Order: sequence, then C-alpha cells, then structure tokens
Amino acid sequence: MCIRDSPNIDGTKGYGGCIYCSKSGSGEHGGNPNKDLTTQFNEVREVIEKKWPSNKYIAYFQARTNTYAPLNILKEKYEEVLRIDNVIGLFIATRCDAITKETLDYLEELNKRTFLVIELGLQTIHESTSKLINRGHTLKEFDDMVKKLRDRNINVVVHIINGLPYETEEMMLDTVKHLNNLDIQGIKIHMLNICKDTPIETLYNKEHFHILTKEEYLELHEAYLKKAKEGEEIIRQIERDIALILEEKDDKHLWMNYFTEYKDIKELTRDVVVKLICEVRVSENKEVEIVFDFDDCYKQLLESVEKLGYQVDKEPGGQLNISRREAV
Repeated sequence: MCIRDSPNIDGTKGYGGCIYCSKSGSGEHGGNPNKDLTTQFNEVREVIEKKWPSNKYIAYFQARTNTYAPLNILKEKYEEVLRIDNVIGLFIATRCDAITKETLDYLEELNKRTFLVIELGLQTIHESTSKLINRGHTLKEFDDMVKKLRDRNINVVVHIINGLPYETEEMMLDTVKHLNNLDIQGIKIHMLNICKDTPIETLYNKEHFHILTKEEYLELHEAYLKKAKEGEEIIRQIERDIALILEEKDDKHLWMNYFTEYKDIKELTRDVVVKLICEVRVSENKEVEIVFDFDDCYKQLLESVEKLGYQVDKEPGGQLNISRREAV
C-alpha cells in the first residue's frame, strides 16, 4: 500500500526519484495502488490466509513515501486500515525529509494506541553515493529525524543497500557503524537489485560497475554478524560490571546507594545535606558553590565509561548524555 510520490520525484528535492526504484516505487509485490486500501489489504490477506489462517496483521505502507501528504489525508488512510478486523498495527515506510511537525505529533498519538514502526530509508551514509542515487537529503536530516521520532518513543527501522555503485566493503560497514550509534530498533539490509527501465540499469549498461558476488555477500554478512556479536559482548560485560558494583557493600560504592535513594528529591532536607554534601562555598561576589561528597568516585565512574569508548556530555539541566564514541 502507498499514499503518494516523494520529494525527489515531484521537484521539491529533485526529479526522477532514487535511481534504483522502479516506476511503482519498488512496490511490485504489494496491493494494486489503483484500488482503495481496504480492497488492497483484503486481496493480499486472501492469499496469505491460504497458508496461515486466523492471523493478526500489521498493515505495511511500503512503496514511495507514506508520510508525504497533508495530515488529513494521512489520518484518513491510516485510520481506514486500522479499522479492518485483526489489524493490530502499522509499519510506515517514508523518508526523513517527509515528516512534518504536525505529522510527528499525530504519529506520537497513534503510537500510544497501536503498534507503530516508522521505516526510514537511508541506504548509505556516504554523500557521494547519496548524490549518485539521487536521494535528495543529507545525513544530518536523517539523524535529526531519528532523534525526533525516538524523543516521541516511536520505533524506528532503517533501510540500507549493500552493493551500491562504487561502494567498497569498508564504506558499507561504515554505514552500519554509524547506525550502531543511533537509537534505532532495527535495520533492513537489502542487496542492490537492478530493475529494468530504471536509471541505474542505464548506468550499469554504460559503466558496468561491480555487482557483489554471492561469496562477497556472504563475507559481508559474516562481517556484520561479527560486529553485532562484539557489540553484544561489550553490553553484557558492562551489565556484569554494573551488577558487581551494585552488589558491593563497602564505603567505596556507598555513594551510588545515596545517589539512587535521592535521585528524585523535591526539597533540600538535613538528611540530604548530611549524606550528599561535603561543603558549601560562598565567594566574595556571593556566588555559591556546592561540593558533593563522593565527587571523586563520581568522576572516576565517568572516566571508566569514557575508557570503554563512550562520549559523556553534560546537558544544561545537569542530565548526562552518554553515547558511543565509535561503533563496534
């Protein structure tokens, strides 16, 4: 199912769309876009139920850019499908530059009453490739939209393509490394498919750029799995280290109990002052400095986190933002 074209088709960001997409927006195996959504859904469901009867369904808006329309049209389409019996959620494929503030607010509300996943096409982090395939948006636009969606607790799945023209294995792995640093809930990895009557077919016939072999694909797959396992092991090790620290009962880690106990304090009581504050300094110009007990332990913990390859940034309100400096 799809709603309308894309910003890189109608002239907003370019013309012609991504060079690898077919005229249908690579939605050949979905419903007939000339029919209403309910009819499309029921026709596909009839086929599926021959193999798997009595199912629950997640409707998939896949081809083209399915948030690229006025909000009233989006609401009409999404709500129509959600009213179909046994539909329990939506997967909506779109672009990072095709979700307005008003649409974000609606998706946030929708996410509270149904299962929702937004799928964002990225394909590559490399600007040269992105321009070649006519994506029409920047990596910063993509990263910013991921953050906006996750700030609203909306699940995000990202699409990338292996084997894009002139990309090396290192470049492909760099794309995955970048995504490992983002708060996303899944990655769909596609192999480049050259469709007939597309700009990429014309490019291939002219320049015969390298197409990944089966063996190269398997090697790349193994490299992805290795990176994933390394990342999982690091996470497990961090969890083990934290568990050991929390189990310790000596004074060395007593401060963690205090900080946990008073993390949501609403007022400064004597008990809080005694347990957490070492001294209060007032300068001649009446500036107040509070020195906390266990400040050195706190700094040591942050240093340990940074040694593990994490970037620790303190936000204006005092909250810490911890992110991986380099993907595993």
